[in-house]
Amino acid sequence: HLHVVYLPVVEKQIRWSKRCKDPALRGTVRETIMQVSHSKKWPMVPMTDEQGQPVLKKNGKPRLVSSYSLLQTQFFEHMRQAGFTDFERGVQGSDAEHLEVLEYKVQQDRRTVAELSDQTKQLQGQRKELISQVKNISGSIRDVADIEQRAKTKGVLEKRVELIPQDFQTLCEMAKASGKLQAENRSLRMQLQQSTVREQELRQRLHRCEEQLDAVLNETRPYREAMRVAPEQVQAFVLGICRSEAASTIFINACNEFQFLESVGGRKVTAPASKRSRQTSSEESMDEAELNKLLCSIFEEQSDKDEMYASELKGVLLRLRPDFNEKAYGCATFGKLLANLAAKFGSLRIKNDNFNVMVSLNAPEQDAMPQLTRENWREAFAAQLKAYKDGGFDRVNPSILKADILTTYPNFNERSIGFKRFSDIMKQLEKEGMLVVEMDEQKTMLIKLL
Repeated sequence: HLHVVYLPVVEKQIRWSKRCKDPALRGTVRETIMQVSHSKKWPMVPMTDEQGQPVLKKNGKPRLVSSYSLLQTQFFEHMRQAGFTDFERGVQGSDAEHLEVLEYKVQQDRRTVAELSDQTKQLQGQRKELISQVKNISGSIRDVADIEQRAKTKGVLEKRVELIPQDFQTLCEMAKASGKLQAENRSLRMQLQQSTVREQELRQRLHRCEEQLDAVLNETRPYREAMRVAPEQVQAFVLGICRSEAASTIFINACNEFQFLESVGGRKVTAPASKRSRQTSSEESMDEAELNKLLCSIFEEQSDKDEMYASELKGVLLRLRPDFNEKAYGCATFGKLLANLAAKFGSLRIKNDNFNVMVSLNAPEQDAMPQLTRENWREAFAAQLKAYKDGGFDRVNPSILKADILTTYPNFNERSIGFKRFSDIMKQLEKEGMLVVEMDEQKTMLIKLL
């Protein structure tokens, strides 16, 4: 299913004030901005029946349609008009909740067991019908015996029985029907036996799934209890755990604390030295120098952007240091604190862009930065691969390797060392016997260390 996040906005006109020096501009529209609005964008409309009449509650007031349901319907109609016809809208008024994988499997197994039980009952009913048919055939066989007895009384000639044509025709039809019923009975018996075995297997599987579900519920009981008592404190902390070859810089930066899966299993694994140091204790207070250094490190790890909104930078800072407060540094706003740090240390650059405060790093001296050239790039990559090998890694995601190279050499560019893409560098290192390029089941490139 698809989750859609709606951000309601309205157009707001900013007009020139009465203090404008030009009288002709006073009261006119200066600019139009998009402003987030909840009450103006998400109205609730009365519900109507098939005849177009309003649906009333018990107290006589009209029943309203939820704005979320209206937005869902409008989004569905918009996508259908745009040509996307291969999906359906959710059931209106449904309170169905998303199930975990284990709960969904248990639900499906229970449904399968119910279906097999119904099939078993049907087969048992068919078996009873066949038994009744066999009884009828037994009666017919007795009739055939009477026919044979009557034939003997009339006389036997060379082991042949004389029958009248009507009795002979009846005997042939009974013989054919008896053969078909016996074959059908054998087939139904086999199907009933297979269904019984399948039902037993599914019941055992359902029992195992229920045991696993109980175990998961017992293991997560402290977390669910904490979410019930203090959900905000629990959600404010994010612990990330991932395999080293699948981890990405964006995922690592989004976590308050990150651990590699190899280190969780009991084997001590040390991450490369260029990775971001983990979160410090929230009880320790930072001075302005430490705060300026932390802000610079945030920009250095954001390899995909050179500047950030002040609000975005503050959000990342609060994830790293939940106890941060600009008032502790004598500033009423975060923008004033950034201006003070920029004036005092000179590491940050502040500018206003359409009433938004943009923050970026001042360009450092090029002579102070290490450069990656055609002569030394092999040694740099070999040193980084050796750091991974010493840390206990067997495979690494290429994005992790590139992020570490960019941390050591901020001006790194594939074309500056004679390559078009980063994957071309990996292929060249593979030819030189420094690593092996592999592809997993999802067609994702991995680097095997040698």
